[in-house]
Amino acid sequence: TNCTKISNGGIRYIGEECSKLKSVVLTNLKQVSDVGLRYLADGCHCLENLTAAGVYLLSDGIQRDFGFEGLQAVSKSKCAHRIKSLNMHGCLHIRNVALESIGRFTALNTLILSGCTNLTADGITKLAKSCSQVTE
Repeated sequence: TNCTKISNGGIRYIGEECSKLKSVVLTNLKQVSDVGLRYLADGCHCLENLTAAGVYLLSDGIQRDFGFEGLQAVSKSKCAHRIKSLNMHGCLHIRNVALESIGRFTALNTLILSGCTNLTADGITKLAKSCSQVTE
């Protein structure tokens, strides 16, 4: 939390060395991007709780030449069906495309998207239809 010097490289190390990690809290990190989230998804197969609040460089994780990034990478990873709690509070670059990825988290029961100012009512409505199990 608020460790401003943590970068994608640090998150990569966590992904590579902490395969049984169940919960991670990343808040107000200015040097972590969609690439860092992919590193977590690739290595942390037991992840159940993910907080990436105020991680400024997180975006929709659109498909790039080298693969999926960010939330799209998480939604296609081995941990996607384990994630119960997702907090993306204040991720300003998250848009409706990211909501499609969140809809693939079948165990999700807690979702926080407050402060994600680029989301629209249409996107939230579609998400609500695919995440009927969310209670918070």
